[in-house]
Amino acid sequence: MSRLELYYQPENFNAQIQAGDNAFYVVQTGAFNTEYYFLRQLSNLMNDGIYPRSVVREHDPTLASLVVHTGFAHDRESAEMVNRQVSSKGESFQSWVDRIPFRLLENEQTTVLPVAIDAVTLVSKMSTAGFGRAPFDSNDQTNLSTIVANYEQAVKQAINQGTTEERKDQLEQTVTFLQLANNAINEYTRTSREEYLWQTQAAMLDFVHTLNGYERYHLK
Repeated sequence: MSRLELYYQPENFNAQIQAGDNAFYVVQTGAFNTEYYFLRQLSNLMNDGIYPRSVVREHDPTLASLVVHTGFAHDRESAEMVNRQVSSKGESFQSWVDRIPFRLLENEQTTVLPVAIDAVTLVSKMSTAGFGRAPFDSNDQTNLSTIVANYEQAVKQAINQGTTEERKDQLEQTVTFLQLANNAINEYTRTSREEYLWQTQAAMLDFVHTLNGYERYHLK
């Protein structure tokens, strides 16, 4: 699991929630326009066991408009729970919750999106239960494995219907990220170690951002 990722938000991305939109929630831990404070925040977060995902909201090669995402959830209540977990780790980790719509291609809205929402919902519920030290439902892990398999089939269907090579790569990456989240959840179940919950958060942030067409910046 990568400790850090940076994404460019697409230039034409419409972040305004509209009637009928499906959406997810993120925990945002800072917004920066100077490299020094941005890098210091990332370092502090990683030192405290969090796997931050950074987003450039405007496609700016100078990286002058940066936000840091530290958690995800399927609803506001769960996002606030993750928010409290982040904020409790340090005074400099003042965080808030933001809502982001899913923006998929037309054919993906009927093939990929329904299963993606199932995945986001179940992983979010399991992560929240883990942070609250509550047991998972007895069927949760089996259901998650089924959703992962169904999602992989939905992605194959969307690709077979026709898409660009770039989008094909992104969709295939989302399968990998969902598998990583599933693996992290399984490791948490086996060990009860909180680090795997943070790995799950990171994998799902990678999942939703890539699904939304965010461009992954390859850190050197």
